[in-house]
Amino acid sequence: MTTYDFAPGRPLKLRGWRRLLYQSDELADFGNRGFRTTPVELRHRLETVARTFLGGFNAGLATPGTAPPLFTDQPAHLRGFAVEGLAMQASLMDLLVPGRRRLPRVVEAHGPHHTHLVHVGVGWALAKLRRPGWIGLHGLDPLLRWLALDGWGFATGFFADARGLRQLTLHQRRCSDRCAIRYQGLGRSMWFRGCGSPIAVADLVDALPAWHHGDAWSGVGLAVGYAGGADADALRVLRERAGRHCPDLGQGAAFAAAAWRRSGGSPAPLAATVQTFAGTDVDTAADWTVEAESGLRAGQCGPGEYQVWRQRIRARAQLAAI
Repeated sequence: MTTYDFAPGRPLKLRGWRRLLYQSDELADFGNRGFRTTPVELRHRLETVARTFLGGFNAGLATPGTAPPLFTDQPAHLRGFAVEGLAMQASLMDLLVPGRRRLPRVVEAHGPHHTHLVHVGVGWALAKLRRPGWIGLHGLDPLLRWLALDGWGFATGFFADARGLRQLTLHQRRCSDRCAIRYQGLGRSMWFRGCGSPIAVADLVDALPAWHHGDAWSGVGLAVGYAGGADADALRVLRERAGRHCPDLGQGAAFAAAAWRRSGGSPAPLAATVQTFAGTDVDTAADWTVEAESGLRAGQCGPGEYQVWRQRIRARAQLAAI
């Protein structure tokens, strides 16, 4: 297995069809995307996250499928995003070329530390190909595989133009558990579309269908906890704007706590985020996610079980806030 150099401007030696799949850094430019572009510091932070994701995708193109890159040259706080992009690339190849088994090797290499990001990355590939499910993909966890729908929702929100965003806000009827999970991912994308401005992000969530507000606030909590960028005032504003959906915000923060603990690290701002959103410490919030999994992997483990997982964590966050 190999590492990968993310030095800016480093040319990739891609040939044939690989060059057609290359993802340019311009895709991460907030100005190009039509996102909010202030505050400048947060724009730089979140664009770096997006470019790291694209770099992980391109790294997968540049290395053999039997030896996925390990990203040991990446800072710890960015490595998960590179893994997410790599998982998208591996899933895309497995779906486009039946018989390939790139994704199981990514799961083997990165699952122990970044399993949540791997499953979210799968969703980007499903969104790109408009595939309703993961038939043809191997190595996915029965419960965490539903995070792929979160990844699908994030990809949809990140790449939506003004017309596409309006369509997402005009979803006029209640829908399935699958749709609810996608709106969780859509909520995550709002942290990027709003460039980390708590008021702008809250306004974007408010524009979504009312029955998906809890899903979206869950995604915001996850994005703030994992991508970071919120100071104490921003955390307070987000909590106030979430209102009755504060437990959803806490559930998303608990997901972030679990993902960070699994990676072996915990960025300093995470403690304040989890305390403000979930009313507890990072380890306790991460424990909630493990305890709430009890019995859910038995049987078919469909999207309903994933929603039960979320509901159990949300209930713990609600009790912690009393």
